[in-house]
Amino acid sequence: MSARAPSLAQSLVHRSVGLVARGLAEPRRVLRRRFGDPPRNLRGAELDPHAHALLRLMRAGGMTNIERHPPAKARAVYRDYGGLLDRPALPEVEVDDLRLPGAEGTRPGRRYRPKAAPSSAALPTLLYLHGGGFVIGDLDTHAHVCSQLALRAGCMVLALDYRLAPEHPFPAGLDDVVACARALLDPQGPLPALGGDPQRVVIGGDSAGGNLSAATCVLLRDAGGRQARAQLLIYPSTHRRAQLPSRERFARGFMLDKSTTDWFVAQYLGEGRDAEDPRISPLLTEDLSALPPALVRTAGFDPLCDEAEAYAGRLREAGVAVDARCYETLIHGFVTMTGALPRAREAVREIADDLRPLIHGESEGPR
Repeated sequence: MSARAPSLAQSLVHRSVGLVARGLAEPRRVLRRRFGDPPRNLRGAELDPHAHALLRLMRAGGMTNIERHPPAKARAVYRDYGGLLDRPALPEVEVDDLRLPGAEGTRPGRRYRPKAAPSSAALPTLLYLHGGGFVIGDLDTHAHVCSQLALRAGCMVLALDYRLAPEHPFPAGLDDVVACARALLDPQGPLPALGGDPQRVVIGGDSAGGNLSAATCVLLRDAGGRQARAQLLIYPSTHRRAQLPSRERFARGFMLDKSTTDWFVAQYLGEGRDAEDPRISPLLTEDLSALPPALVRTAGFDPLCDEAEAYAGRLREAGVAVDARCYETLIHGFVTMTGALPRAREAVREIADDLRPLIHGESEGPR
């Protein structure tokens, strides 16, 4: 059966979203006049006017609540949204596809390397794990953020296409990430041949990717092997059943609705899985000591904000060096909205700049 064609109203809204994404939207004062005053979060910060306009347009065009689709369709829709809201990979970065280690054979991956880097240099490496609730997202949806991190942090980024639910529920995706991380940290592993330095590996990602990064660092510590230099956690999910104020305040209308997160959890857990397993909910890990330094970045209008900040707090209490910062005016998913939100573009550049000294070993790490 062919998909139903969008209505004229939906087509017009999609076109409006496209104009916003291409930077042709009106100045902030005009956005405020057209879309009303943006709401404020629990700390009194006002939602970015461009994000407010974008959310209003997306709701009007039926471009939210991706859980209405079956998983395969949801992935295609999310990929289409990325083409509309995000920017492509930067031309200053070489991009090529390759295979990376997984738990059951190799997995698709993508390498990002600054063109200005000497070809013989062994670069510090970021293993990047995309967001998408463990169900959606892929190598294409996070191309811009990976290229920006590679360019501004002066590192090689390896993006892993880990297995997704519901076809591969927990712990398949996590197993892929752990297997890949162990291989990259091994001096005799594949990283030197790819142009990377096994002594300078950071594990990071956004949302579900942040969850996988946090869980992987704990598992590597518990196994007693080599650990990453640092972990980059961008609005990570850290407690799958958390009942925190940000979950309630932003349960609907701020990109990541409660109905969507509930759907993600159901797909990821499958049958008989316990959401309070620390590998699923890292915030419930009993001991968070002796973990790599953490860069934690959150958004002020994100239902996951409180649990991510709680995780940063627990890491700090356990003696882990933590650099935590909230982008108070932004929404969940902002790293893949750099074409639509000027503040998101700035935020991604700032995250890369903050990562640079840590991944190069030019500082003692965040405090």
